[in-house]
Amino acid sequence: MGLIVLVLLLSIISQPALGQSAQIALFWQDQPVESIGPQIKQGTIYIPIKVMEYAGAAVHIGQSDVRVDFRGQTFEFFPGETDSNGSFAEFEGEYYLSSAELKRLFNLDIQWNSSERKIVVKEPEIKRQIIGLDFDDSQGRAVLKILHQGKAEYQVTKLDPGRFKIDLFRTTLAKPLGMLLMDHPLVISVRAEQLSRDQVTFYIQGREGLAVESRLDQDNLLLEFFYTVESFEYRKMGGLPMLFYQSQTGLPEYREYLDSDLRVVREFMGVKLLGEAKRVDVNDDLIDYYEYFQDGPSVVAVMKIKPALQGFFSQSVQGKRLAQILKIRSEENDIGTEILFEVMGNPYARARKEGSRVIVEFSDTQANSVVRDLRYTSEYSGLTLTKLTDDSINVEILLKDAKGYALTQKDEYTYSVQLVKVGLQAKLVVIDPGHGGYDPGATGVFLEEKDLNLDVAFRLRDLLENLGYMTILTRETDLYVSLSERTNLSRNSGADLFVSVHTNGSTNSSAKGIETYYAPQSSEGKKLAESVQKALIVHTQAADRSAKDAGFWVLVNNIPRAILVEIGFVTNPSEEQKLNDENYRQKIAEGICSGIISFMMQK
Repeated sequence: MGLIVLVLLLSIISQPALGQSAQIALFWQDQPVESIGPQIKQGTIYIPIKVMEYAGAAVHIGQSDVRVDFRGQTFEFFPGETDSNGSFAEFEGEYYLSSAELKRLFNLDIQWNSSERKIVVKEPEIKRQIIGLDFDDSQGRAVLKILHQGKAEYQVTKLDPGRFKIDLFRTTLAKPLGMLLMDHPLVISVRAEQLSRDQVTFYIQGREGLAVESRLDQDNLLLEFFYTVESFEYRKMGGLPMLFYQSQTGLPEYREYLDSDLRVVREFMGVKLLGEAKRVDVNDDLIDYYEYFQDGPSVVAVMKIKPALQGFFSQSVQGKRLAQILKIRSEENDIGTEILFEVMGNPYARARKEGSRVIVEFSDTQANSVVRDLRYTSEYSGLTLTKLTDDSINVEILLKDAKGYALTQKDEYTYSVQLVKVGLQAKLVVIDPGHGGYDPGATGVFLEEKDLNLDVAFRLRDLLENLGYMTILTRETDLYVSLSERTNLSRNSGADLFVSVHTNGSTNSSAKGIETYYAPQSSEGKKLAESVQKALIVHTQAADRSAKDAGFWVLVNNIPRAILVEIGFVTNPSEEQKLNDENYRQKIAEGICSGIISFMMQK
């Protein structure tokens, strides 16, 4: 580039100091920039700032400043102020930047074509490729982000019910992605293939009836997966008004509240209404009417109840749309310090670390009168609440000497931030009971996977803690926990091990046995899985389905020592009977614990 600029200067330096726009043409990519051209002053080439409009930027010319909004950043220039390096100039009422400054600020290529006497400004050529995936299944909907270098070009095609094909053109895979198993209520698996030198295809297997929307987020491709509902129907049951829905996907948990107009409102987040919005006047002894409609990314169902039912619903549902933080307290424990948030309602919480602070953002939440019972410890030295919007609260925890943190929802009314102390001597194990809440997992004749997973997780926790290990559970009750929250918990806390407990299911009712999975190419995960699998078979005498690798999302995007244990098939009648026996579930927990101990003794 230095040689190109030198040639450019040599070819035009003998020209007059100003007025070169008539002789030198200016192009953006292959498109001529009309009416305004470059200028030269004392050997420096100046290019009009308005060329950035061709790059998609917003250029604002004010009385006191010039502002360029480009790719989420704002650049400001001030006419009349001293510019010591000569990078900003004004010629005849138009504003210019030197070619060097334009290139530096906006990462552009600037080329001189001497034969045609033109300057070409363009974005540098970059290698277009898919560099990875991210998945966020919080707040109802599931969002798969295909991380892309260069602007993604794509096409979405619906195949069989629940299956989609996403073609990305003029791109390649930066690394093999293969098959990812999501184990999610909507999205079952994601598979990527490099079909040709410049095309990548993703195959999405999801639940029948789901809806998919796609959009670009800068250069990345976002695929949003939604639950769907066709209609709602009003019925009386036990003297109470009820709304039932028709849906192929089922619906996630909802936020419910009683508003000031005696309307029972249910908001289903991450849901698309396939049919038309509807209002039905009933006017019986229980309700006046019911209605349902789409509201952004949510479906809202409403019943206008009679005054006689106000007392019942005031007790049974939350009185306000927004949740309330009632109390914040802290307790020291063997892991470090736990900060507990007592809430009323259904907030959504997520946490992130910024420097020496952990920031917990509570959405759909107010904090009008919060009782504090805080004792600062060696792990943290301060806590502040900041109101972001009318329905969003930030809690900033100022860290003092903590090596990690873990955000969990302990029960319907309590959220927890566990700060992990630096001097923790015991090994920290994250135990992950799979599924929960509206996601039951595999189901048998009379058992559900989510309940079995939680029971075995509790037993494993007790065994490990009796042996001196520290544990954190991703859930301690029947709540839905997103995949991203599960993996973030182990990564952010600095855990030594991650053990996900699941129960298998199959359309083949004779399928049986125990198997343990680890992430592909994880040598530590493989050793842990083999140790646990061996001990499980010894303790349970179950059929040995071996330790094997698989691309489960909670393994691939986790710490190296992460495993997923399938403790048996709830869809096999004989195994369901065994899993129903608490003594057998205790043997399973003992087997997992024994395998962990054997693995750790080898370290």
